[in-house]
Amino acid sequence: MQTNEKIKESVRQTYGEAAKQGRYVQEPLNNPSCCGTLQQTGTGQQSGCGCGSKLFDPKQISASFGYSNEDLKAVPEGSNLGLGCGSPKTIAGIKKDETIIDLGSGGGFDCFLAAKQVGKNGRVIGVDMTAEMISPVFVKQVVA
Repeated sequence: MQTNEKIKESVRQTYGEAAKQGRYVQEPLNNPSCCGTLQQTGTGQQSGCGCGSKLFDPKQISASFGYSNEDLKAVPEGSNLGLGCGSPKTIAGIKKDETIIDLGSGGGFDCFLAAKQVGKNGRVIGVDMTAEMISPVFVKQVVA
């Protein structure tokens, strides 16, 4: 049984590697992914939410969660790492001038989309526990 600290460290390592690679790194088959366990299908492909599957790129993963092509084109290159597990933009009812906090913001994909919704008088705060996600080098690559 894993302790909370071991789980946190595993998450930090996995997502830190995703920041370095610019996409989610595939986990071994039948290990838990961010959305559950990947399963082998009859066709030899992996099923699950798509997180970690090298069969999908970050845009394909995000599209499967309801992000539009417009959303995918509206964010800086590198902010969508294919790490999400749903589109808060479509289900959160974000309104103009609100303050939004994105816990586990990763590369900021949802933050950039929420910023457009809250407008210039709103605020979006992204928080992440992974050092590589919030490192000046990664952030500079995404917002440059």
